[in-house]
Amino acid sequence: MLQHQSVTRAGHALDLSQPAMSAALAKMRAQLGDPLFVRTGHGMRPTPRALQLAEPVKRILEMVRLDVLQQPAFDPATASRTFTVITPDIGETVFVPKILAYAQTHAPRIAIRSMAISSEGAGEALELGLADLAIGYFPDLAKPGFYQQRLFKNSFVCMVRADHPRIRGSLTSDEFLRESHALVRPAGRTHLFEQFLHSKNIKLDVRAELSHCPA
Repeated sequence: MLQHQSVTRAGHALDLSQPAMSAALAKMRAQLGDPLFVRTGHGMRPTPRALQLAEPVKRILEMVRLDVLQQPAFDPATASRTFTVITPDIGETVFVPKILAYAQTHAPRIAIRSMAISSEGAGEALELGLADLAIGYFPDLAKPGFYQQRLFKNSFVCMVRADHPRIRGSLTSDEFLRESHALVRPAGRTHLFEQFLHSKNIKLDVRAELSHCPA
């Protein structure tokens, strides 16, 4: 208002309609107990109270612009903070060492904290700021609000002990289903392959349930 001396022009500058600008001016008048701007033949002129407030308000708006609205650029070379990564134990084995090795050169003051939680809880942790990144298979994050990028493709293999009494070399599906199995469920998560078997009404003979792949 001080710059444009017109309710309509000030509203245009703030992307507000003339009625909305008039309503905002009425609220300020009521709160401050002063007309602030009075209509004259030369436009809306500020009262002494409005002129008194002009400089402090200008300083406050400048502080908000610089300290709140303007985000500082992230500089990995000088940044000092801890990043929390959601990943299963296999991710801790494969990815975390590579991240740490890269950070040692490019971001020496950065620390990495690994968090293993369920797929359902990953979205909430990211939304609440409890975690910064999720690496792995998280189908519940396939929704608006989360940026995703494919990092790799992998395939499944079947592992047996070297001196297995029945399995030699290749393995048929019937042979696979006849054997007993050890099932890994990190942080209570259901494995993708397990979900596939369930969709086909196939049940494995599970003799051991483990929470960590290295076990």
